[in-house]
Amino acid sequence: MLIAWGAGARREAWWAGAAALVLVLATLGATLVLSRRGASRLPAEGVASPAPAAGGAAEGREASAAPVGGAPAGANSVEEAPAAPDGAAGSAPGTGVPEGARARAVDLLGAAAAERQQGRLGPALDLAQQATAAWPDYPEAGQFLSEVAPQATAQAQGAQATAQAGRPPASGATVPVPGAAGETPRPAPAGPDSPAPRAPAAPRPAPLVYGFQAELFHTPTRPQALAAIKGAGFGWAKQQARWEDYEIQAGECARDPGNCLQEAINGRPKYFRKNRLEWLDAIVADGGAAGVSLLLSVVRAPDFYAAPGGHSPAEPETLADFLQFLAGRYRGKVKAIEPWNEQNLAWEWGSARLWPNAPAAPPQGVVEFVRLQRAAYRGVKAADPSIIVVLPALTPTGLGECWQDSQARTQGGCVEQVKTAIDDRLYLEFLYSVNNGEIKQYYDVLGVHPGGYNNPPDDFIDHKTVPTTTYKGHGSFYVRRYQQLREVQLRHGDTKPMWFTEVGWSSTHRVIAGYEYGRDNSEAARGQYVARLLEQIYAEAPYVTGVFLWNLNFRTVVPETDEKYGFGLVNPDFSPTPGYTCAADFVKSGNRITRPECRR
Repeated sequence: MLIAWGAGARREAWWAGAAALVLVLATLGATLVLSRRGASRLPAEGVASPAPAAGGAAEGREASAAPVGGAPAGANSVEEAPAAPDGAAGSAPGTGVPEGARARAVDLLGAAAAERQQGRLGPALDLAQQATAAWPDYPEAGQFLSEVAPQATAQAQGAQATAQAGRPPASGATVPVPGAAGETPRPAPAGPDSPAPRAPAAPRPAPLVYGFQAELFHTPTRPQALAAIKGAGFGWAKQQARWEDYEIQAGECARDPGNCLQEAINGRPKYFRKNRLEWLDAIVADGGAAGVSLLLSVVRAPDFYAAPGGHSPAEPETLADFLQFLAGRYRGKVKAIEPWNEQNLAWEWGSARLWPNAPAAPPQGVVEFVRLQRAAYRGVKAADPSIIVVLPALTPTGLGECWQDSQARTQGGCVEQVKTAIDDRLYLEFLYSVNNGEIKQYYDVLGVHPGGYNNPPDDFIDHKTVPTTTYKGHGSFYVRRYQQLREVQLRHGDTKPMWFTEVGWSSTHRVIAGYEYGRDNSEAARGQYVARLLEQIYAEAPYVTGVFLWNLNFRTVVPETDEKYGFGLVNPDFSPTPGYTCAADFVKSGNRITRPECRR
C-alpha cells in the first residue's frame, strides 16, 4: 500500500499543480474538488495535502530491495452514516444525545441507505425518520430525508398509477428511482468526511487468522523468519511473487534450455525459469514444514504480457494460466492467493487504462479489472478449489473523489486526477456496479490495505488523541477506513469476509521522503497501536477474518534509508521491537492484551 505512493516527490509535485488548478477554477466559479483528502474543500490548516498511502509492500516498492543471496527480491457510493467518536461516554460531545441513541441513529440511517440502494424508498424513508427521532439534530439524517422524501413520493405515485392501469408491479419489483435527465448513473456520494460507522459487535463466525508479510527469499535467514512467525503465535505469512521473475518467452527458453521448464496450460505453451521456481519451491516447502500457511501475492506481469504504461496484463487469460500453473504446482500447500495489487492506481494498472473514458462511468479500467479477476479466480480454482482467492486490495488515496460532484467531474483537472488514481471507496462502488455485481462471484475474501500513518487505531476524523496535526481529516489516513469499506460491501448485499493483507505503522528516526510520519511514532507507541488494532479487530469486527501485519523482517534485508525499514517488526539482528512483542502477547495470551506496556 505504501508503495502506491512510494515516490513522494512525484506526488507532491502533482499536488502543487493541482493546488494551482484549484485557484484558477475557483476564479472561474467552478466547483472543483481536487483535495487529496476531501471533496468540496481544500486541506485545512495543518493538514498535509499529499501523502503516501500508509501501509504495506505494494508491488511498486519491492524493486528497491535488491536480490539477496542470489534470490529474487521479495515482491515484497454512497451515503455515510457517521458514528459516535471512539471513547465517548454518556452523551456524544457537543450533541447532548446519549451515546446509545446516537449509535442507534447511525445504524438506522445505514439501513435506510441500504434500502435506498435497492430502490425501496418507502422503507428507506421510514428508517430515516426513525433515525431522526432517535437523534433530532443528526445532520446526515436530515439531508437524507430531504433527498429521499420527494423520491419516495414520486415512486409511490408511480406505483399507484401502475396499479390503477391494471399492471401491478411483479412481486419483489421496485419502481425506478427518479433522477435528473441526462445524469450519468453513479454511486451515491461517499462523503469523505463522514466518520466510519461503528457497527455493533457480533459473534465471530470464524477464527481470526494472524500473519506477517515477510521476506522469505533470503535463504540464510528464512529459518529465523519462520521461527519469528511461529514465535509470535502467528500461523500465516504473505509473500509477494513477481510474475515477471518466472515466466519467459520461447526465445529465452531456447537460449538456456537447461533452465527452462515447458508446460502446456489450457492448450497454450508456457515457459518458466527453473531456478526461480526452485526458490519459490523452497519457501513453500520450508513454510509447510514450519507449520506456516502461505498467502501468495502475485504482481508484475512480464513485459511481453503487460499493457502499456503499467504492470497489469493486457489479456486476462495470461494471468489465469500463470495462476493455474502455480495453484497446480503447489496444490494443497499454498493456502491463499491475492492475484493482483492496488489496481486503483495508474502506475499499477496502466497509465492509459485506469479511466480512459472519464468522466463517463463506470471507468473502463474497473470493467477490465472485473474481467481479470474473473479469469484469475477461475484459473486458481481450476487447479485447486480449496485455495482462498482474495479480491486484491485497493490503496486508500482519496484521489478521484471530485468525480462525485456533477459539476466538477467534467473539468479538466478532475478528469486528469481520476486517470491517476481512484479513491478506494469509489472504486469499490464501481466494482459492484459492473454487470450487476458480478465481481462477488470471483473472490472468497475482500482484501483491504488500511494504514495508520501517525494515528492510533481508534482515532478517526472526529476523534483525535495525538498531538500531531498532519495526516488528519480524511478516512484514508486512519486504520478505521476498513469500516467505511465494509459499509460499501453491505450496501451491495456483500457479506463476504475481509482480510487485511497489509496493515501497520512505520517507526523511524530518519526522515524518509514521503514517509515523514514515521518519526511521529515511537517504537513503544507503535507496540501499543499494534496491540490495540488486534484487540479492536477481534472484538469489534467479526467480519475481518485475517490480519497480515506489514512487515516482519524487512529490517534484515534493506537499509534504514529504505521506507520499508520503518515498518519492520524485528530488528536487523531479529531482536523484537515492541510492535512484535505486543502482537505476540495478544495472540499467545488468548486474544487479549496482558502486558501493561502494550496497553495505551
